[in-house]
Amino acid sequence: MSPGPAEIGGVFLADRAGLDGLTRELAAQWRLPDQRVAGTLWWYMACDVLLSGPVRGLVAGAAIPDPTLESTVVTLRPDAGLAHVRHLGTCATPPDAHRALRDTLDRVIVPLAEASGAAPAALRALVADAVGTIALAAAPDRAEAAAQEIAAGIGDLPMPRFVEVAGRRFVHRVSCCMVDRIPGAEMCVSCPRRDSNERADLLARRARS
Repeated sequence: MSPGPAEIGGVFLADRAGLDGLTRELAAQWRLPDQRVAGTLWWYMACDVLLSGPVRGLVAGAAIPDPTLESTVVTLRPDAGLAHVRHLGTCATPPDAHRALRDTLDRVIVPLAEASGAAPAALRALVADAVGTIALAAAPDRAEAAAQEIAAGIGDLPMPRFVEVAGRRFVHRVSCCMVDRIPGAEMCVSCPRRDSNERADLLARRARS
């Protein structure tokens, strides 16, 4: 891919060949071991970009950016990840936003799974954790109820879960982003593949820092 940011229409993200190219580029630049890891990690990062505006709007009860692929323009990073999304409209109601999110997620997850070999269930788990993380940042006091309402409205997602550690709330992750497959990187503190006691200890240290 050419260096520098590039804007593309959101519908590109529903194209299997396009997603194959993006994830292969990410794998090459980050020296990832295989396409499944690349697809999972690409989607982990993409979820935050694609979902942030709509989820924040839903949590705040404010204008909700329309996540429909036809109503979005995305900016690519040089490594083929998503840098930014520009929404061209808004959703009239929360149920409209839920339907638009469901449509977008279905249209991206299916071809991404086919292109990369990542399991659709694993990709949907990343969505649930992203919804929880965004809701927690937007409204810490009511993140759980808001995130679960959004996940239920979208449908076919695990329920976002949270845990209190040393007086601080964290997302209880149900997904693995595979960031530790990057050469030199470490497993996330909250990774579900960690031993539960080790994870609790690490979260407690983070809560106190």
